[in-house]
Amino acid sequence: AKNICLAGVRSLMVKDGSPATWSDLSGNFYLSPADVGSPRAPPCAARLAELNPYVRVGVEERDLTDEVLASYKVVVLTGATLEEQMRVDEAVTSAGGCFVAADAFGLFASVFCDFGDAFVVHDTNGEPEASSLVLSITKDSPPLITVLEDKRHDLAVDDVVRFSNVVGMDELNGTEARVTSVRDPFSFEVDVDVSSFGDHVRGGDVVQVKQPVTVSFRRLRDALERPGGVVCDFMKMHRALPMHVAFR
Repeated sequence: AKNICLAGVRSLMVKDGSPATWSDLSGNFYLSPADVGSPRAPPCAARLAELNPYVRVGVEERDLTDEVLASYKVVVLTGATLEEQMRVDEAVTSAGGCFVAADAFGLFASVFCDFGDAFVVHDTNGEPEASSLVLSITKDSPPLITVLEDKRHDLAVDDVVRFSNVVGMDELNGTEARVTSVRDPFSFEVDVDVSSFGDHVRGGDVVQVKQPVTVSFRRLRDALERPGGVVCDFMKMHRALPMHVAFR
């Protein structure tokens, strides 16, 4: 909740009717000894609101029925049973929202994300766009672009690039083109017909244009029945499925 407030979303609603305990004070720094015995959500919401005056923070007093859940764009659920997680997931995503379930159990943690059937990702890696200085452009079909060898172009096939500040082959400026092949770390070909363009004289900038990607997520119920697997540590490949069973 703290990071969501600091990120500057329009509004944030908190729901937690459980009474605060002394043990909560060791992990929740928005609670004080005076809050012990009272519901946790109101004091947390009041202190969260102090982090960012542009975020409207409130307490959700209603039961989380399907109708209430449908009014939210994103729902983050913690400390709920597996059955409740599946119910909330289906209610939120069927209304076009995004669902996140997260829990921590000692040294282990579990996170599940379901952003619907057609979630658009505008930046798939979070890295800056690749950019290079153009050394030469041929008039072949397709044209071969060579960049200065002080920096690799870091492009791959099907990447989209935009040209600017090209001298001589001025028609290329502002053009977006798709990379059709990568010859080596300093040259590549694009799907542009430059046969009628002027000859390249010097210079130019080529910058990667990131393209949106549509991702389809699975419901929690389906993911539990048919779990996938992403191996992060090949020395511990056998641990993935036992941990999956343990969290159930």
